[in-house]
Amino acid sequence: MAEEQRSDSELITACLAGDRASWDALIRRYGRFLYAMALRAGLSTCDAEDVFQNACIKLYENLSHVRETGRLAGWLGAVVRQEVALLRRRRAHFALSDLDDELRGGQPEGPSADSPEQRLLATEERLLIRAAVEELSADCRSLLSLLYRESPATYAQVSSDLGVPVGTIGPRRSRCLKRLMTILKERGW
Repeated sequence: MAEEQRSDSELITACLAGDRASWDALIRRYGRFLYAMALRAGLSTCDAEDVFQNACIKLYENLSHVRETGRLAGWLGAVVRQEVALLRRRRAHFALSDLDDELRGGQPEGPSADSPEQRLLATEERLLIRAAVEELSADCRSLLSLLYRESPATYAQVSSDLGVPVGTIGPRRSRCLKRLMTILKERGW
């Protein structure tokens, strides 16, 4: 029987047995739905791709727990909504002032920082940084938002929130900041 003609239950059973073709068929069946939902939530194509990927990972991780296969589309829709909400929550906590200090190497702006010109320049720089941050991958944005919010998360909290080993956080942070600096340099900052 062609993979596309099999029920969700049959595909899931085959996936759990290690059948790659069944996994591919399951993703083909629901892929457009997941991606379209993310786009309808107002995400950029890059963010929608990240949400799609995260939803697929959650499906893969939870295949053995899916009981009502007739409601798989609803379950997947809920996962996409959760991923979109998580992405938005992480962005809402992003504190650009801390990131600005990090990118400048912790250098203070100097005694004339209170002048209108300096405040305007600082505002423009923050907007430039915010736009550059939007170009980063969702993983980088999530990591940086946790590390550079008003109450920065500890590495243990970041590890728990993102599901990554503590030992990988520093190197990831470094790669994300390097990518951010590259974007900023491309924009003439």
